[in-house]
Amino acid sequence: MDHPLIVFGREDEECRALFVVSALYHCTEVLSNRPIRFVEVDDVAVEIAVEVLRFDTGLLVDVVPRGVPGQGAGYAGGALFAAVVLEDVTRIPVYLAERHNVPQLVLAQFPALHRMTGTVLEQLSAAQNPRAFARVLCERLG
Repeated sequence: MDHPLIVFGREDEECRALFVVSALYHCTEVLSNRPIRFVEVDDVAVEIAVEVLRFDTGLLVDVVPRGVPGQGAGYAGGALFAAVVLEDVTRIPVYLAERHNVPQLVLAQFPALHRMTGTVLEQLSAAQNPRAFARVLCERLG
């Protein structure tokens, strides 16, 4: 069994977990032998979407709710930490992925002007389009 894909599971004014769920439908071949762990899930819509993803695709997906003691342990052993946010990637706990040496794919849909770099501009399409995000995710997972 491969190391898990860790997905930041919040859906709110800043985080876009449902966008990532949509993207995962385009990665089923790459993810067929890789567990997927949604962390910090605090919205019933995300829980339902993950359950439907599991049912539709047969992917191995689990959910770690927000506020569970030892939340950081959910990042351990990850192959990749994936998240999409609205504007500012620093508003999510990327330090937990860093603490566990997990590579990151964290994209902003509407990045703040002071964060506009060449890399951010190159990845803007992937932050807006689930199929493009899926392509980048699959490339990163190899």
